Amino acid sequence: MTWRSIVTGTLAFALLAAAAPALPTWLVSLATVAFANALVVLGLIVLWRAGLVPFGQALFYAIGAYTVALIARYSGMRDALMLIAAGAVLSAFAAFLAGFLLARYREIFFSMLSLAMSMILYGVLVKTETLGPTASASTRRLISATHRKVKRSCWSCSGWCWRSAPWRRC
Repeated sequence: MTWRSIVTGTLAFALLAAAAPALPTWLVSLATVAFANALVVLGLIVLWRAGLVPFGQALFYAIGAYTVALIARYSGMRDALMLIAAGAVLSAFAAFLAGFLLARYREIFFSMLSLAMSMILYGVLVKTETLGPTASASTRRLISATHRKVKRSCWSCSGWCWRSAPWRRC
């Protein structure tokens, strides 16, 4: 990568960031998601250039995202730059700790160990009531009660589900 492409990319990013307040909100939202995905891809490219194939790179992305969400929810902090900085610091710390274990392995062993670490975090998030499950007991009761009401209303209209999709039969 030449200095010219680095300067061009930096200037393009700076111009887009400066123009963001004047752009429509849908475009800013789309660009935010695109830049977030670009950070993940950048991390992958760095590892691929080093000859490593990670399957668990989402571990660090998830740590940063959960850090931002939990700090915003429980501390009331709303400063986006501080939240992003906290997420980046905690993700970097987790990567530093994981690096002691992952640095010794190459090829398929590195890939499988990084995947295993990511799946451990996934298991912790799913089993923790505060962090992971999307359907708690009260939510499941609400969904089943709603489903029964919709089912009854479908029967009241002679078996056709006009509310969800006019072409589907209950």
